[in-house]
Amino acid sequence: MTKNLDSKKLKLIEKIKKLSSKENINGLEKFLESLDNKNIYSELFKPMREDISVEDLKREQNYQGIDRQEFDALAKKLNIKESLEELIAMID
Repeated sequence: MTKNLDSKKLKLIEKIKKLSSKENINGLEKFLESLDNKNIYSELFKPMREDISVEDLKREQNYQGIDRQEFDALAKKLNIKESLEELIAMID
């Protein structure tokens, strides 16, 4: 495996040696820098999953939900008289 990899590296080095255009060398340099940046970012971000369910998310995030009776009691305590439309209009 390493012989094959080393052989490929040597071939690339030979191709680079043959480059005579400053633009091509600059382009290659930028490309190699972008590869380094991708490696840096790959350590920062986890790859996205192909699929996930709501149940998986709930389990991973330890979602507990709400206690409906407690929620209704708090809403009653607030004693809101305005309609939903009026409340939304107040946000604007």
